Amino acid sequence: MNTNLPSTEHAILPEILLVSSPVPRLEEFLKGTNTNYIRMVDQSIIEFAPISKYLICLEQAMSLTYRDDPVAILRNLPVEAMQSVHYSFLLAAEREVLLDFRAVTRTRTCTCVSPIMGASFVLGTGSLHDWYETILANSNRDVKFELRFLLNKIQRHLEAAEGLTLVFDNYRKTTLIDMTFVLEKK
Repeated sequence: MNTNLPSTEHAILPEILLVSSPVPRLEEFLKGTNTNYIRMVDQSIIEFAPISKYLICLEQAMSLTYRDDPVAILRNLPVEAMQSVHYSFLLAAEREVLLDFRAVTRTRTCTCVSPIMGASFVLGTGSLHDWYETILANSNRDVKFELRFLLNKIQRHLEAAEGLTLVFDNYRKTTLIDMTFVLEKK
């Protein structure tokens, strides 16, 4: 079994910083589409983050059939809905980790110059769908620890700070010995 444990030599663990996220103007969206899908969201016993409310209402506006289960909607968002919101993360890690990230990501990246010895920075920008696909494709045992660690941090941020836990809900997190997790379809 390949666990890809990190080396013990002064490794710099990857860090992330969200530098840009969507701020949905839900009221304008609802006026523009002449819809009232927010009622279903507001009547739910679950408190949804603003971006989740937007994605639920967008999916309903795109759909030919009305669904009254906002949880199911977030679990099965269409690609088009996920492509409508974008996030930018500043990623700090050792150069090799960022090269690995750039090789597998679906996001757009640009390298930033760093005054800190040993660390490099990359700005990754992409739609929620880009981040989702990158995370799913690379949260497995075959990926190096540092890259999996970086993607786990991004996923945790999207879930906790952005309220998008249900978007990843079709996958089970299995914690590895190195304290990262892999995603497995439920």
